[in-house]
Amino acid sequence: MPGASLPDVGANRLKRIPSLLRRDMLRAASIAMAAFCMTLAHAAPLPLADMLNGVDNDPALKAEYADLDAARSERSARESEKGWQVFAGGGIGDYHELVVDNVVANYYGRNLSLGMRYPLLGSLKRQVDAVKASGFAVQRQQLQLALRRAERRLALRSAYADWWRAQQEQSLCGPLRTA
Repeated sequence: MPGASLPDVGANRLKRIPSLLRRDMLRAASIAMAAFCMTLAHAAPLPLADMLNGVDNDPALKAEYADLDAARSERSARESEKGWQVFAGGGIGDYHELVVDNVVANYYGRNLSLGMRYPLLGSLKRQVDAVKASGFAVQRQQLQLALRRAERRLALRSAYADWWRAQQEQSLCGPLRTA
């Protein structure tokens, strides 16, 4: 029968796949929810002190600590650049110098330089200002870090107080609601 077509069994099977997936997903979700509820039933209480001690593990606070370290490094660099500076340098080598088109001068050379440098013409004031500015940046970062830590601790204490109030309200008013 060249003109007749056979029923497409694969298309019918493809229509059933979404319903099978939904049923399996609902089953998996209900198992996960049951497991979650069981873990909540057996959860150990978490004291407020443990939560407050873990405040420094917050990624935002770790970033603040990194910014503080960067500001301290900047201050250290500015302090090392300020004031008198001692420098030294040296070199040894074989030199090949082109004198004329075909003539090359070869010689062995050594040099050594030592010195002291003192900033003049207002550069000392710029250096001192840079040290002060970096010191202010460190203080600003320290204050910002203290503020972030205090905010996190306050948020934890507020959430813990709200939770505690709800627990007390439920334990005290729960029997009254059923009556």
